[in-house]
Amino acid sequence: MPPSDHFSLQHLAEGAGLALHRETSSAVVPANRDPVEGRGAAQPRHPYAAAVLVRLGRGDGLDEIDAEAAQAIALPEQLREPGGLPFLAMTRQFVARLRRRMPGPDTLSGAGFDEEAFRATVEGPGRAFTRACTLAMKAMLAWLQGDAARALAAALAAEEWMRQMRQMRQMHQRPESEDSIVAPKVAFYAHLARAALCPEAEAEARAEHLAAMEAIEVRFAGWAAGCAERFEPRRLLLDAERARLLGDHEAALDGYDQAIAAAERGRFTQVEAIACERAATYHLGRGRARLGRAYLGEACAGFRRWGAPALAEAIEARHPGVDAQAHLEALSTPFLPITDEVAVMPLVGAVDVARSRQMMDAALAGVHQSGARVVIVDVTGATGDPTGFAPFLHRTVLAVRLLGAEVVITGLGPRSSRSLLDLGVDLDALASQGTLQKAVTYAMRRVGKRLGQ
Repeated sequence: MPPSDHFSLQHLAEGAGLALHRETSSAVVPANRDPVEGRGAAQPRHPYAAAVLVRLGRGDGLDEIDAEAAQAIALPEQLREPGGLPFLAMTRQFVARLRRRMPGPDTLSGAGFDEEAFRATVEGPGRAFTRACTLAMKAMLAWLQGDAARALAAALAAEEWMRQMRQMRQMHQRPESEDSIVAPKVAFYAHLARAALCPEAEAEARAEHLAAMEAIEVRFAGWAAGCAERFEPRRLLLDAERARLLGDHEAALDGYDQAIAAAERGRFTQVEAIACERAATYHLGRGRARLGRAYLGEACAGFRRWGAPALAEAIEARHPGVDAQAHLEALSTPFLPITDEVAVMPLVGAVDVARSRQMMDAALAGVHQSGARVVIVDVTGATGDPTGFAPFLHRTVLAVRLLGAEVVITGLGPRSSRSLLDLGVDLDALASQGTLQKAVTYAMRRVGKRLGQ
């Protein structure tokens, strides 16, 4: 995020009217509309809790959040939010759990913080918002640590506190919607938790989970309509998760990659890492070990960038052999078979001349070694000047044809298309599809298979 978009816990505590930035305040919305996170100018009555939730949702670095919590704790008492000190201490324990693998994940107690005593301070009148924020963070932590049942329990408890908040607002005729800061986080992790619980659930419970997930997706579609940059990555990921459970493999495959690309564009580091982890789980479950390991390497790298090495270490412990080297290999040789005859080459990040040559070599070697008949080159996540990789695309198409295989390109933007035209490429002779899902469908038809086979 640009520096002008940042606010700190210390700035909130020091005053400036205690008004949140336009991207971080709660919303003032009509009663018949869902709140849009980060819109409006209503004043939260518990700015520390609001600040932490917004920054976590935005994907700000955990080290930065922890440092600002420490700075706010060190302020003179008269400059701090009344009663805000315990929440700041809890925030630091939350970050510590993501930084280091600790025993006893069900509690945040430690380092002088007593969670039971803290809970007693936030269950009184007027503290529903702080309690809901706390439970949202607990849901987030539990899911990230792999405990879906505990995550869902925390999310449902947070929703109950938000329901009480709405009732109090109606009684006092207050238009502000403080839970607009909490609701998207709670809904996101409730959906992910239900998705994780679905495969082992009985038929009735599974149907309940899927219905609840669909309702959450409808809410995210509404939020994304009001603020696409902020909500679209999460919306795409949740849609992909339910598609996976329903056996819609083409929609799941396309949805995960779109979610990753959207999160990367918006710099939502933790959402990108989560999407990579979910994509990895999907591909490993489909027997695509190499592709799954590549996504796991991306997930580990993303969690470390966010400041949560404990999550990366947990993934590496569950999947031996996945480490930073796997991530580097995925970037340097991204030839990823999805069947015996179809492979995907995703181009992510800056693509310069040197990397273009390396990737063309990988495509030729991959076709030769695997016998693939169709190679999908996905440039959705490629950045930089398209003139750098447009010649590579053209040469790769021609070279792969000499080996008896076909290249399908997906994710081309206007500038990339124009660069190909400038090279004199006949686009009618170039196989291209608008999305990865369509490219996979096309490739499967070319080899006479369906993705689910």
